[in-house]
Amino acid sequence: AVMEIARITCQEGKGDDFAEALKNGLAVQARDPNCLAVFYQRGVERPEEFMLHLTWRSVPDHDAWRDAHRDEWRSHIWHLIEGTPQLLGHYEFVAQVKDGPQLRDA
Repeated sequence: AVMEIARITCQEGKGDDFAEALKNGLAVQARDPNCLAVFYQRGVERPEEFMLHLTWRSVPDHDAWRDAHRDEWRSHIWHLIEGTPQLLGHYEFVAQVKDGPQLRDA
């Protein structure tokens, strides 16, 4: 499996609206059987910045999803985006140093 990490910045003052739209948009990825996990985070210092984390079975699986569903995904969020989303890349798991509470519980 690989984790796709992307950074998206929304329009200033639209963070709450974007967070909700992003949840709906990410449901498009989540329904794909090759998408194993999805979560996103919102910036503390920059609340208009969001980090997306999606785990795919493989990069080709992500590419196939993108080719088939990118327009549907964008329809949920594109009107609130500032600039262009940045795909930071795909990453493979190497090691876990410490186990702890889920980020949402911390």
